[in-house]
Amino acid sequence: MCPGDPSHAKRQRWGRPLQILGSIVPITDIECTVFNDLLVGPEIVSALKAAHFSGIDFTPVELFSTTEIPISREVYELKVTGWGGQAPPESGIKVKEECPYCGRQVFTGITNSRMLFDIDGWDGSDFFIIWPMPKYIIVTAKVRDFFLERAYSGVAFHTLDKLCSSRFHNLQTFSPGNLADWFDRNKLAELNFRARGN
Repeated sequence: MCPGDPSHAKRQRWGRPLQILGSIVPITDIECTVFNDLLVGPEIVSALKAAHFSGIDFTPVELFSTTEIPISREVYELKVTGWGGQAPPESGIKVKEECPYCGRQVFTGITNSRMLFDIDGWDGSDFFIIWPMPKYIIVTAKVRDFFLERAYSGVAFHTLDKLCSSRFHNLQTFSPGNLADWFDRNKLAELNFRARGN
C-alpha cells in the first residue's frame, strides 16, 4: 500500500500466472476475465505462433470451479508485449495527478483519438499497447484480418478514429499503475533504452 494514501494499490494487476474461476468448456473462442485479461485455447496459440505475429506471449492459466476444484482445461493468457509509445498530449491524455509517495499517476481521458498513435513511438509489433491504456490492445490490419478470416468469437475490432464515438469515450480518466505492472524487466530495459533515444 502507498504510505501516503492507503487507497492506492501497490500493483494494478493480479499475480501471475492467473488463477481464476472458469467454465468447464469455453463459451467463446477468445475469453475475457472481469479485468479484461484475454484467454485463448491451445489451437489459437498454435495458429498465432504459426502466423509469426510479434508483440505477444502466452502463459498458462489455472482455472477453478466456484467450489475451488481445479478445471483441467488447457488455456493461456494472451499477454501483449508490444509497445506503441505514450499517447501524445494532442490526444487529450495528460497527467492529471501524481502521488508524491508512490508515483501513482492518473491521466485524463481521450478527446481526440485521431492523435492517439504516434508512429515514432511504435516498436513495430503486430500487437501493442499505447500508454497509459494497457488494457486496450492495438493490432495491425494483418492481425485483424487473421481473426476475421477465421471468424473467432469473443473479439471485436474498432479503428482508432472511432474511439471517441464508442464506449471508450466515456472513460474520463486512466490509472494504469506502473509500467512494471505490465512488462517484465527485459522489456522495461528496452523501453528505457528507447526513451533515451539510443
